[in-house]
Amino acid sequence: MSLTEKRPKISAAERARRQAAVDFANANIELEGFKVSAAQQARSLAYVQGDLTLEEFIVKPEDSPYYRKNVHK
Repeated sequence: MSLTEKRPKISAAERARRQAAVDFANANIELEGFKVSAAQQARSLAYVQGDLTLEEFIVKPEDSPYYRKNVHK
């Protein structure tokens, strides 16, 4: 599915599952002494809201169509 196509809405349960996974990952990053960048926070929000699939979310940001369209203009 391309970024120009409308994605189906995700359920509240799926949104909550995604948010829990992102929160867990961010907590682990911060426990290691690192900080989550603003760009990664934006990608995480897009994933939680259903704008990115898991496959799109986990690719290196520079290789992501979402990144090129929304972050790196």
